[in-house]
Amino acid sequence: MPVKERTTVEAFLALPETKPYRELIAGEVVEKAMPNRLHSRTVSRLLQALWNYFDRTGEGEAETELRRADVVQEWVYLPDVSVTLSERLSVDQSPGRGPVAVSADFAIEVLSPEDRPGRVLQRVDFYLRSGTRLLWVIDPDLDLVTIYEPGHEPRGAQPPATIDATPVLRDFRLDLADFFAAVHGQRPLQRPYTACMPVKERTTVDAFLALPETKPYRELIAGEVVEKAMPNASHSQTVGRLIQRLWNYLDKTREGKAETELRHADAGQDWVYLPDVSVTLAGRRPVDPALEHGPVLVPPDFAIEVLSPDDRAGRLSQRVDFYLRSGTRLVWVIDPEIDLVTSYEPGREPRVAQAPAVIDATPVLREFRLDLADFFAAVHGEARPS
Repeated sequence: MPVKERTTVEAFLALPETKPYRELIAGEVVEKAMPNRLHSRTVSRLLQALWNYFDRTGEGEAETELRRADVVQEWVYLPDVSVTLSERLSVDQSPGRGPVAVSADFAIEVLSPEDRPGRVLQRVDFYLRSGTRLLWVIDPDLDLVTIYEPGHEPRGAQPPATIDATPVLRDFRLDLADFFAAVHGQRPLQRPYTACMPVKERTTVDAFLALPETKPYRELIAGEVVEKAMPNASHSQTVGRLIQRLWNYLDKTREGKAETELRHADAGQDWVYLPDVSVTLAGRRPVDPALEHGPVLVPPDFAIEVLSPDDRAGRLSQRVDFYLRSGTRLVWVIDPEIDLVTSYEPGREPRVAQAPAVIDATPVLREFRLDLADFFAAVHGEARPS
């Protein structure tokens, strides 16, 4: 890929302001996704709930699209909602109209249809490294909140759950049924909450498996039939190179098998899914010949998802949460457009890597290593793999 010239914070701040807003993301000037009406209503209801709480407690302040900067990491960014505690407000100020130079205690990002999943993951990693103690990523199309804290694995929540904002706000609670009802215009609540208007009928695994196969493939995601995003050339090259390197390794070690788009099912959670790449260790997959043509009923030990332009960030969060709950021990999410790999393990916060890093697949594969500079050069046709 062509190397993009890095922009400094000082040079970025000298640029004229535009709409849509622009941000500086790790030295790259990026246009912020345009919000739709649902995004705007979600931000408005969040601000209402937070300010109702702060007016009672005086614990802090909530802002929307308050410009913040991190000179060292070359970021200038506008969180959809940011919360700063009262004791930090005195240092959370910059002279004149400049950006705030300290991180938010609590940040909330609300997804828009144009948000790229890889950019969202890059943003999450930045927040977790820059001092933000709590991050919510909200997809109002799915009524889904993904919660991130440093040192912890991400966790998803949907109605009728109630979530809190500890460790930042002592007593702030958000009843998701009530909140999303307000976002979708169902308040006052004179009838029960209904998710993601209009309500979709839930499909069972048995009913889904009886449907005719199609291309693009369809998956069953928490009881909802969803069309899998169509891969582009970059996606296909990435999957091909992954399979090549995994089998080069597995042919020597005999630790397991690597597959692409192998159908898996979890009847308890109403999922039928096709990981872009899955690795299952030897001895874990049932050997009953009667099961040969049906879906695999055990989760992969190691799953890899490669992003396509049509992938939605909220669906990706839902998928990662499912993997971590269902027994998958390692998940990689790869964005070949920005040469980014995000790694997930149960009980750990996500980790982001870019070239020239070398990443490994422990705790699943003992000695598998991926040199990202070499790997992405091969994906982009810039060099033969070593």
